[in-house]
Amino acid sequence: MSPKADHQEKAYELLRRSDFNLPFTFANWQTDQKFMLMQEKLRERKYTTKDTGIPYRVINHWEVSKLMPEGVKIGNRQKDSSWRTFSLTEVAWLKIVARLRNFGFSLKQIVEVKACIIHWNKTGKYYPNFEYNLAQALFSSKDTYLRVLTDGATNLVSTEQVEMEKILGGSKDMLLISTKSVLSELGLDFPEIRSRLELSEEEFELFDEIRHSGSNEVRAGIKNGKITEIEATKTSAKPLLDKDIRAEAERGEMYGRVITQYEEGKQKSVQIVKRKRFDK
Repeated sequence: MSPKADHQEKAYELLRRSDFNLPFTFANWQTDQKFMLMQEKLRERKYTTKDTGIPYRVINHWEVSKLMPEGVKIGNRQKDSSWRTFSLTEVAWLKIVARLRNFGFSLKQIVEVKACIIHWNKTGKYYPNFEYNLAQALFSSKDTYLRVLTDGATNLVSTEQVEMEKILGGSKDMLLISTKSVLSELGLDFPEIRSRLELSEEEFELFDEIRHSGSNEVRAGIKNGKITEIEATKTSAKPLLDKDIRAEAERGEMYGRVITQYEEGKQKSVQIVKRKRFDK
């Protein structure tokens, strides 16, 4: 599976969960278990120098110039001659470096930018704030920006922050680099996600039931274009203990019935039908 397809599948898997709300806060990102899949994708080291689209000699020069993120130096190479691998977060930073160079920034100036936004957590081995802003742009309709002011001050901001500061303090000259543009260059632009975010909770639950429940058949009752109920049927061709049948029938918020078929006095199959109705 390609890096794009892998990240896209994880994005959709998260979006299918009815309790997954966007946008999410920094505190949510750090503490909520449901973001673990997303974090794993951003931290997984599976990109090479070739994937960055940046020549080897340039990467080598940037490393000597101290532009390389801390995790690359610590986590990837046992000796100078071994191959580098990068996380998606680190590749995004390298793309930002390339943009800053195109805007005329010197290597020294970019080192100063890096000191402002790339903070390495040695314990967790990740980049807390930069990773969070990247996740916002990758998995939601929000965009985030690397902002550089005329005095050299640098930070990561959202569109809302820029507009609010304009209202409170007036307009200022600044350089903005869109995180979404960086991700789009990496082939990680998900135009379908915005429309999927508009699904109702019932629609999310239906997709989750189809994808993850292991049911043989899933039916949905529709009225006036809205889902009124979901019925899921799971059939087991092997004998099940009574406790296993009860556990399966009682799992989740649905209520249901169990149909057991016998042949020559022996249990032949068990069909568990669960149904959930939505109050309208």
